[in-house]
Amino acid sequence: MNHLKFFEKYSVQKITSVSISEYIGNRISIGAANASINKELSALKRMLKLGKEQTPALVDKIPVIRMLKEDNVRKGFFEHHEFEIIRRQDRLSK
Repeated sequence: MNHLKFFEKYSVQKITSVSISEYIGNRISIGAANASINKELSALKRMLKLGKEQTPALVDKIPVIRMLKEDNVRKGFFEHHEFEIIRRQDRLSK
């Protein structure tokens, strides 16, 4: 999550939807995948939430953090009968 160092230049209260959009644009411009960016945004959201839950609160409000659309559907799953065939083949080869 080293990429979140982007927010070091901001005090927690100055992390806004605008700065988050800036972060997203920066990450996209260097070729980061949407799934990677979303994981980083989830970590940021969690950090802010933990800060808000402290007594006294370290964060007074959490900006809206919208996730990016991900297009990384897994492919190539086996049906159970196909798995059993491969498993049998594996046992025979040992």
